Amino acid sequence: MTIFDDADLKDSYLLPQEIDYLKQWSRFRKNSLYLRGCYGSGKTWTVHAIMREIRKHIGPPYFYHFFFESPEIESRLREALLNGGENHLIEKWSEAPLLIIDDLGREKASERVQQQYYRIVNNRYKHNLPTIVTSNYKPSELGLDGATISRIQSWRDISFPSMDRRVRKTGFQNKDLKAIGGV
Repeated sequence: MTIFDDADLKDSYLLPQEIDYLKQWSRFRKNSLYLRGCYGSGKTWTVHAIMREIRKHIGPPYFYHFFFESPEIESRLREALLNGGENHLIEKWSEAPLLIIDDLGREKASERVQQQYYRIVNNRYKHNLPTIVTSNYKPSELGLDGATISRIQSWRDISFPSMDRRVRKTGFQNKDLKAIGGV
């Protein structure tokens, strides 16, 4: 059981037209999505809600996807590079029916990382395969090369309200940390 098991788009803090768009997207997946907003705004939670919507229409046996936090992709690719399997991973992720990259921009965007992300994003772009990326940053702030950013900017950009769902849900504030000596 995870905190995302009950994720539902109707509970999102997005505007109603964005929620409707995501419900339609989950049925047809015709393009890619870039979900951005501050930490805690509900991007990852919304991705899990989208996944639940997809499962309603397709069902688990037919739904094949990859879901990674961006630093995990970088770590796996670095390890594969040392073992000679980098190309295999990039091809595998480039060809998946759906790829989800959570928290893009949290990794150090070295030249190697930029090249790897370009290969993944470009291959998916060329083959019209849907990708969902979440980030705290605008595409231009990711530290990736211009070609990768250009492809990402062609996706549907959904901006989340500047509020922290976690704080709002629990009512816990940073001022509460001061009261218990945490800050």
